[in-house]
Amino acid sequence: MTPTIWAAAATGALVVLVLLHLHARVTRALRDRAAEGRATAHALGALAERLDAVDRAQAGLDRLATGVTDLHAVLSDKQTRGAWGEAQLEAILADALPAGTWTRQTTLSNGRRPDALISMPGAPVPVDAKFPLEAWRAMRADPEDRAARTRFRADLRGHVRAVAERYVAAPETADGALLFLPSEAIHAELHTSHGDIAAEAGRLGVWIVGPATCMAVLTTLRMVLRDHHLAARTADLRAAVGALVTEVEAVAARTGRLAAHLDRARRDCDGIGAAAERAVRAAERMREPVLEAEPEIRPAPRIVR
Repeated sequence: MTPTIWAAAATGALVVLVLLHLHARVTRALRDRAAEGRATAHALGALAERLDAVDRAQAGLDRLATGVTDLHAVLSDKQTRGAWGEAQLEAILADALPAGTWTRQTTLSNGRRPDALISMPGAPVPVDAKFPLEAWRAMRADPEDRAARTRFRADLRGHVRAVAERYVAAPETADGALLFLPSEAIHAELHTSHGDIAAEAGRLGVWIVGPATCMAVLTTLRMVLRDHHLAARTADLRAAVGALVTEVEAVAARTGRLAAHLDRARRDCDGIGAAAERAVRAAERMREPVLEAEPEIRPAPRIVR
């Protein structure tokens, strides 16, 4: 083989090696790009899921904002807010007390109608849920507003006195009434900063309660109702036992008289049996044969001539 042919073969082999090397590099590069593409696709999918979650959260925030706006509208309207307080009170009463132990909007003899009337031994307990919140909301909006604070105290004292005047009407009702506050924040504010009004309410027989304290008070009233029911059942049971003892004593007396009567009847039966035996013996004697006596022979009379 000539040198020219050797040079051509070597050049061809070198070209083949170069091509194989380039093919391997291209293949590795394609595999790397494919892996990067899959990672990118996975990251894009995760990002899409996160964006979808953000959209759902945003929709929830929008609904919450709408609900807060609706609640604000409810709390801004006096009549609607009063209905909301009454509904909250009714839910607590339904959870804490047995059915039939309380009524709503019952008219008293003075024409007043408390929001609820709890049946208790002796007299029912009225409950009011129409506390004015305008001054309290203004005071919460600006704690430095002295006018709002003064108005809140005036509204609170006036409402306490109105509840005492309208609903505390012994003996038709109990000597006290519950004033239900639909917010624990108001209840805490009252006892923290306006303790004198709370004390005055206690003297007037108005017991101010929030949702939590109302549940505690109603739980206590439920225990009182249960004890009263048990006492009534115990009295009924004692009366029933007393009546049963009386009946048993009457049955014992009648049993004694029946035993005496049966004893006399037994003695009469014994006498009748003895008389029957004597009659039988007498009858048996009458059945025995009777022998006839021989006639007496007398001498004939003598004739005297």
